[in-house]
Amino acid sequence: MQMNSRYKEARYKVKNMLVSNNPFCGKRAISSPRRTFPKAPGRRVRSETAQNPPKLASDELAAVAGMRLGMSASGKQFSSPRAARKASTASKGKFLPVLVALLWTCLSPGCKTPNHAPAADLVLTNGFIYTVDSRRTTAEAAAIDRGKFVYVGRNKGASDYIGEHTRVINLGGRLVLPGFIDSHCHPIGTAYSLYEVDLDGLDSIEKYIKAIKDFSRAHPGAKYIKGRGWKNTLFGKLGPDKKLIDEIARDIPVLMRSEDGHSLWVNSKTLELARITEKTPDPPSGVIERYPGTSEPGGALRESAGGLLSGIFPGYGVEELMKGLEAYQKMALAFGITTAHDASLDLRGNDIPAYKTLEKQNRLVMRFRASINVNLNKGAEQVKLLATERANNQGSLFQTGAAKIFVDGVVEGWGCADLADTGTKKT
Repeated sequence: MQMNSRYKEARYKVKNMLVSNNPFCGKRAISSPRRTFPKAPGRRVRSETAQNPPKLASDELAAVAGMRLGMSASGKQFSSPRAARKASTASKGKFLPVLVALLWTCLSPGCKTPNHAPAADLVLTNGFIYTVDSRRTTAEAAAIDRGKFVYVGRNKGASDYIGEHTRVINLGGRLVLPGFIDSHCHPIGTAYSLYEVDLDGLDSIEKYIKAIKDFSRAHPGAKYIKGRGWKNTLFGKLGPDKKLIDEIARDIPVLMRSEDGHSLWVNSKTLELARITEKTPDPPSGVIERYPGTSEPGGALRESAGGLLSGIFPGYGVEELMKGLEAYQKMALAFGITTAHDASLDLRGNDIPAYKTLEKQNRLVMRFRASINVNLNKGAEQVKLLATERANNQGSLFQTGAAKIFVDGVVEGWGCADLADTGTKKT
C-alpha cells in the first residue's frame, strides 16, 4: 500500500512536469533538481540541467527527443532509466515527447583527465540513450569528442571524460536518439523557394492567382517568373489553364511547377517561346494538355513535356544553390535530420558543384548522399559517365553513389499505370 501511494504521488508530479522548452506546453515546467558530478581539483566544468537548459545553436548535429521518464515520491530523480521505466509503467503516467536539438562544439583537443582518458568536448549524463544497435542497447551517459562518440555507457564511466573545457549537460531523463536520415528528399530544390513564387500550402486557385500577382508586382522588371507548389487536385485531369496566368503576365514567360514536381503550369508566352502549338505532338513519356475538343495547348505540361521548355528559363548559379542548401541544413538540423538523400541531381547544371564547393569550404554540416538522373533518351553509354561521377564525388559528407532511372509517371498527374487498367494513364 505504501508503494502504491508513492507511485500515485509520482504520477501526479510527472503529469505536472512537462519539459519547459516544449512548444506544445502552456505553462512552464517544474524541473528535477540538479545532479552533477563532483568536480575534481583544478577542473572548471560547465554543467547544465533541465532546470536551466542550454541555449542551443542553429547548426546542431545531434537530435535529442526529450521525454520525462519519472520522479520518486521525494521529488528526486530516479537513479537509472530502468527504475524510471518501472515506475512510469506502474503509475501509467502520460509523458509528452519533445524534440530538441543538441550542439557539441569541436574545441581543440583537451587535456587528459585525472583518469588518463582523453577529455571530451561534450558529456551527456542522466539520459535514456537508445543506441539502435542490433541488441537495442540503452545507456545513461555518453561522451562526444570532435563530432564523434567516444563513450556510451553508465554515468560513472562518462565522468572519466570530463576535462577542463568539457561541456556537461544533465539530460534529466530525456531520450537521446541517433540523427535521423531522410531517405528521399530534394535539398538542392530549397533554393527555389528563395527566388520563386511559393504556392505551397495554399488551398485554392484564387490564392494561387493572388500569390503570382503579388510576386509580379514586387518584381516589376522581371524577365520571367517561376514558382512551385500547386495541387493537381484543385484543377482536375486537364490541369490549370494558361489564361489564368495570362491575365497577370502576358509579355514574359511564367512557369509554375506542381507540388510533386511532375507537372508544369505555363502561360501563353511560354508556349509561344517553346513553339508549342496545336501541331506539336506529345513527346515520349509526356503529355501536352489540350482544351477539350481541340488541339490547342491549355497550359499544363506533364512529365517529359516539360523538357520542351529547355532554354527559356535559366538555371540557378552555384552561389544561389549554395545559399539554398545552407537554408536546408538549418531546417533539417532543427528536426534532428543529420543525413539526407538527394534523390535527383542533374549533371547538366550546377547541382553537384554547389555541394562540392560547400564541402570544400567546410560549410556542409550534415551528410548528403545523392542519386544522379539517367537520361532515358540515351543508352548504356551513360554507365561510364555515372561511374566516373561516383568516383569523383566521394567526400566525407557529400557522395553520389546511385543513379535514378525514372520509368513511369505519378498518380497526381494521372501519368502512371494502375493495376485496374482504368485508362487514366496519360504518359
